[in-house]
Amino acid sequence: MTRGGGVLRWKGALAEGGAALRRVTAAVLALACVSLAFTQEGFIGLGFADGGSAYIVTLLAPVALGAMLLGAPAGAALGLFAGAVLYLHAAVSPLDYYELTFVTPLTSVVMLCLVGFLLGALFALALRGGLAGRKRMLAVAGACLLASLLFSAGFAGGAVAALVRQTPSVLGGGMDAAQANSAWVQALGDAPRVLLRGGGRTRCPRPIGGS
Repeated sequence: MTRGGGVLRWKGALAEGGAALRRVTAAVLALACVSLAFTQEGFIGLGFADGGSAYIVTLLAPVALGAMLLGAPAGAALGLFAGAVLYLHAAVSPLDYYELTFVTPLTSVVMLCLVGFLLGALFALALRGGLAGRKRMLAVAGACLLASLLFSAGFAGGAVAALVRQTPSVLGGGMDAAQANSAWVQALGDAPRVLLRGGGRTRCPRPIGGS
């Protein structure tokens, strides 16, 4: 396994697989993103005691696999595509109020692109750093967990920004200060659902050899 060069030059575990194999792999993973989103398999529903619900997004799984197989630049490109698919799903077929309101270009396209690149970089360090066996598996699992947490935090930050942007229009629509405060309390009470709504669950691929 080659250790030379930076993470941008690491082409993933399929570096020696040839251009055709890499293109087919990228196409299959892109189709997986579309399938997960529009067959609803990419959203794991969670129920709440008050009858409400939230969904865990699993679109990070193909992005993570692409980052491992194809490297950081391809991971970023696949994340960009997955984010666009998620944003399109929110626009044409939202599952709930939270997706309709809080899935924005920032929380979908930008965040998944950045996470895809980060996963590729972390996988490069894990698979090219001389680690083996259990240490390599732990490094890959840690990369997946970190990326998932960062995506969730970024989604939550974007949701807060959306709430802040809505405040002037809410007040301008005739809502007094007490009503606005009540709305904010309700929004904070819904924060766990927003976090779960953005909780990108990454199913870590098994560590395999790369270049």
